[in-house]
Amino acid sequence: RGALVQAAHGAARTKGTYWSALYRRLVGRLGVQRAIIAIARRLLVVIYEMLARGETYRELGAGYYDERHKQQVVRRLQRRMEGLGYKVTMEPQTLAAYPPPNLF
Repeated sequence: RGALVQAAHGAARTKGTYWSALYRRLVGRLGVQRAIIAIARRLLVVIYEMLARGETYRELGAGYYDERHKQQVVRRLQRRMEGLGYKVTMEPQTLAAYPPPNLF
């Protein structure tokens, strides 16, 4: 358990990774210690699945949750801008403007 908690601390402090994004999402709701324990548990599950399936680790990236729930993120940010007194109109860009996600 101690080794997993230490690994979770290290993973939470990396920049631009799935683990740091997960930590930022959880720490606001759970607090620092519970967020670290949640990350340690998730690390254990990922390690188990990698060993059971014989796969290598794939980094999902810091934008994983934003891409997964894109419409919710857009609505939340639009409401936030309107709450600050801006009139917001949204228009999607072409897909060629975005670089492909880094999956490895």
